[in-house]
Amino acid sequence: MDFRQVLASARKRDHSIHRYFDGDPSPWPWEPPPPPQSSSKSTNAVANYVNSSGTRQPSLRKPHKNHMPSVADLVCHLRLLRAFDVCKKTVLGADDSDELTRDKRWQIYVSNAVRRFTVFVRAVHKFSAKDHVRWFLEDDEESRFREGIRKDRNFMNRMVAILPPLDVVMVWHAFLLMPRTMYDHFMRSQFTQFAMFPLPLRLISNAIDNDTFIYDPAIHFKQTYHTVVSSYTDNYRDLIYHIDKLDQCQQLVDVFCPVCHEILVENVSWTSNDNTGFCDSGFVHAISLSYCKCFPTEKIVNHDLLRRRQLYADIHRTTALAGSYKYFSSIISPREFRHRDVNAINDNLKETLRRKLAKLKRMSLTEFVESLNSSRQGHKLNLLLRNYLLMNPIHCTIPGEGFEVWEDLVGAVLRQERFTQAMNDIDWLHQDQISHGLKESIKRYARFFSLITHYDQQQILVPTLDIDLVWHTHQLSMAFYFEDCMHAGSGCVVDHDDKVESARLDGGFTATAKLYRSHFNESYSSCFCKYCVGWRQQRRRRWSQVIIGGREENIVGPPDNTHISIHNAVELPSLSASMQRQQVRRRYQDSVTLPWEDHELLYYGNNPKQYVVPPTAPFSGENIHVFGNGLCCTVRDYGPA
Repeated sequence: MDFRQVLASARKRDHSIHRYFDGDPSPWPWEPPPPPQSSSKSTNAVANYVNSSGTRQPSLRKPHKNHMPSVADLVCHLRLLRAFDVCKKTVLGADDSDELTRDKRWQIYVSNAVRRFTVFVRAVHKFSAKDHVRWFLEDDEESRFREGIRKDRNFMNRMVAILPPLDVVMVWHAFLLMPRTMYDHFMRSQFTQFAMFPLPLRLISNAIDNDTFIYDPAIHFKQTYHTVVSSYTDNYRDLIYHIDKLDQCQQLVDVFCPVCHEILVENVSWTSNDNTGFCDSGFVHAISLSYCKCFPTEKIVNHDLLRRRQLYADIHRTTALAGSYKYFSSIISPREFRHRDVNAINDNLKETLRRKLAKLKRMSLTEFVESLNSSRQGHKLNLLLRNYLLMNPIHCTIPGEGFEVWEDLVGAVLRQERFTQAMNDIDWLHQDQISHGLKESIKRYARFFSLITHYDQQQILVPTLDIDLVWHTHQLSMAFYFEDCMHAGSGCVVDHDDKVESARLDGGFTATAKLYRSHFNESYSSCFCKYCVGWRQQRRRRWSQVIIGGREENIVGPPDNTHISIHNAVELPSLSASMQRQQVRRRYQDSVTLPWEDHELLYYGNNPKQYVVPPTAPFSGENIHVFGNGLCCTVRDYGPA
């Protein structure tokens, strides 16, 4: 059975494609989790996989049925990944220029895609506001959360009538794969409805050609998109649907102040030969004839100035600081941290920051953040303010107020490309046993999911490629991914960290294999690439009874589908991280190329100076005092108390 037969079979059975996709009539089925003292009997089927762990089952308000992706969902997702690859090849064409030039062209295309996605979100928000009725008078996190999961017929009918251009879908897709980060953005912008709405995967798949994998939706989807976006902007470039063959390098943008939203500079190019364009790491432009008076002594604009102004704006607004709902949520955090009040935490932090505003105007952002380390709130301030250090301020090229992005979505898309490349290389769509293989992967993911939602240690758990495919597909519907996470284990949303120090992946993969074997008595990986064979040899020497003992799993599908998934590997500039990488290298005695060192997978990190935020090296050595030995968010991030 090939992928066409899988999809044809799924269309005959309404239940085979997820009921939460594309305007399903069933309502959002859940309430926010109970406070820690609530208790009732758990009937979570997925949790039963972990009977041997001795983990105490969580208390739930009512029986829960998990929403694991179906085979048809996975096929639709694989088709979308193939369409992304076709899109990139179309954009770059037969360009025979050097690799640096091609990489730069693609970076600018993705940067413009992030801008277009931001415009799309603002347009949908504005278009929806005219007929939206607030159901909750309070403006706290729980009220916004309930507003997001409440099923609004008008909003859902409008969303299923829109199929955005593929570049916008590409950014939307990458954003959903950082669930807690996306939750924070849309909670701060008071538009949780958008975050909770599933990516319309089946409709998108239907718009992809079976042979060429070119994405071309029906005309009515394009017309609806144009109607919605034109309600927000009249910029003709924002209204163009297919932009694959436009020369993005020639595009000019205006740059606006994040505080007063006045124009700072006009007609700035995305890139320039002297590395001073908006998408260049050395972006700089003289400020002239601007009505903005926010930082009157500043005569030039660069990325650091925009980040400082964004922080200044957030300090004075009622909105929470970037990352507040990601780390201090009273809804999606583990039960023991749900007593925290995001608003109270922000009030205290902003009070401290207001006393330091004079420093913010005369220091670089890095210096300002470092100066706060000794304050009473230093840890929490460091945790949130470093989000501004990694900000790619593309939203500052869009006029007016609205949805703002602190995460570097350009880097997120580029890191996801490594996973896309791995999936397309496996070519699962053309495997004879695609249905059986994907069913096996769904079973393996259900087991993996039970581990990550019950395993209470700080050691990260690393998925194989086939498990990661199902995990990604699960996250494309945030509402149901949140539900499944919060009804299992410690009851918090498990983040999918897309920035993990590469040296930690080897140890994390080992820990995952050991845990998987001990619970399910089957092998975790049966890949036969040089790294995985060497990895198994290393582990046989150390704990052969754990790895070798038990029966071997009969994994159906491509031979390398159980290879380690490393699309989220980054290199941190700290001494300890460097030493860990050397230890891993010595362990394999230079006999193999480690997956995260593969040139084709990590080439985005070879020219860090061409990026605003390098995708595989997101911060430099000069910021090491701010970031320490790594980023806070791991697969199981409990956040600070």
